[in-house]
Amino acid sequence: FKIIYCCYYYVIATSALDNESEKIVQDALDRAAEGRTTLVIAHRLSTIRDADKIIVMHKGEVVEEGYHELLMRTRGTYFDLVEQQNLLKVEEKEQLTTIEKQESIGPIAVHQTEEIQSNFLRKLASTISNSTLHIIHSLYGKENNSIIDEDANQAEEEEDIEIEKKKVKKPNAFLQMLKMNRSEWKFITIGCIACICNGGMRLALAIVLTKLITYFLFACSGEALTKRLRSKIFHTILRQEIGYFDDPNNNTRALCTRLETEASAVQSATGIRIGLILQSFASLGVGIIVAFVFSWQFTLVILGFVPLLIVGGLLKSYLITGFSSKDKKLFEDVGKVTVESIQNIRTVVQLTKEDHFYEKYCSFLEIPYQSSIKRAHVCGLFFALANSVIYFMLAALFRLGAYLLSIHTTSLEDLLLCLGCILFGAQSVGKTVSMSPNYTKAVHAAEKIFEFLNRKPIMDNSSRDGDEIVSSCQQMLKKWILFYSFCFSLILMDNSNLMMSVSSIQTDRNQSF
Repeated sequence: FKIIYCCYYYVIATSALDNESEKIVQDALDRAAEGRTTLVIAHRLSTIRDADKIIVMHKGEVVEEGYHELLMRTRGTYFDLVEQQNLLKVEEKEQLTTIEKQESIGPIAVHQTEEIQSNFLRKLASTISNSTLHIIHSLYGKENNSIIDEDANQAEEEEDIEIEKKKVKKPNAFLQMLKMNRSEWKFITIGCIACICNGGMRLALAIVLTKLITYFLFACSGEALTKRLRSKIFHTILRQEIGYFDDPNNNTRALCTRLETEASAVQSATGIRIGLILQSFASLGVGIIVAFVFSWQFTLVILGFVPLLIVGGLLKSYLITGFSSKDKKLFEDVGKVTVESIQNIRTVVQLTKEDHFYEKYCSFLEIPYQSSIKRAHVCGLFFALANSVIYFMLAALFRLGAYLLSIHTTSLEDLLLCLGCILFGAQSVGKTVSMSPNYTKAVHAAEKIFEFLNRKPIMDNSSRDGDEIVSSCQQMLKKWILFYSFCFSLILMDNSNLMMSVSSIQTDRNQSF
């Protein structure tokens, strides 16, 4: 076997080159060293980063040896040399940048830049050991490294000074400006008040448009309806025949109650009630549309629970309406016993019938009491079902949201947006459903009122129906009122009679006797 040694020896002298030129030269040398045993004496340590073995010598003795990563981990002489060369590169780069910017930056800014650079160099120089400084002096000379010697000795002092400066509290520039401008405090105060008013105008406008106008207009319409109903009820009462008032169910108390309470209860079915229904449907509709945009899976789950909410509210309203109609008849009997016993209290006391009317009153109350106990359980069941649907819906939505997030179908932001829209819509619907008892009572009162208004009396004194008189005396009757065998008698103070007979009175005239 024949062993051939191919050794390539060169000294890399790239210290006078810039970074781009150094990179070009280094690439050419790397290509030339391929397949050869190469011995390199480097000026810049960046040129031997990829060497298989690096030997660090000081005063003819080998101090360290190994590859680049190993020597950097040991943090010895090689590490300090690399840090020093990085320091010099930073200093050179900062000096070039400072020279280029001196024309456009004032002297104050240049001085501040130099201070920042010197502080950075001091901090970096403080990490280099004293033994490494001697090596740097021998390699680069004392002239280029004079700054490092000084900074290494003064690093601790500078750090102490900086800590003391930080402890000193700097004055607030904003407060100083206000202090200088305190002579114009009147103008500043008025301006601040105007800004606050300007910021609150939008909120005030929203309140006026949504709350005041809405409730004011619906309240006006409701009061007008109440006035109109009371007028019609009173007119209908006056039209009834005499026999209608002989019925105990149509006594003065019942008619006044109908005129007062039932007419005002109708407002719960109109007016503000209409506004709340429109508001809830608008919130639910917009919430569903927004939910469809961000996550259609969420929306489908919601639409599955919405019918349950509506059915629960309707069942609850139906139960309350049915029970209220039954209770009203029972309480009318209780009211009759109460009115009769109080109006005739003297007769009751004289006949010693107090216990009798008390037992009669309690017997009438026992029936609605027993029915109310049964109704409480039924209404409580439906009330619980109607109010628990929302929580079941939220549980299903959270479970679906966790699954969608796990398969990366949607984002957490979209789920939160959908959930917010759903909650607002559900709250509006729940608020409307919670007012269903008042609505059912209002509808029942309206039914009673219209039933009374549509009643036709047996003898209607305001009706113009009937047969017209058609005879030869019709023209004369339009001008005169005729009397047959009519006589008026008056006894005077002296026991004498004054008699007067009248046969006719002309129309459109007042006749006194």
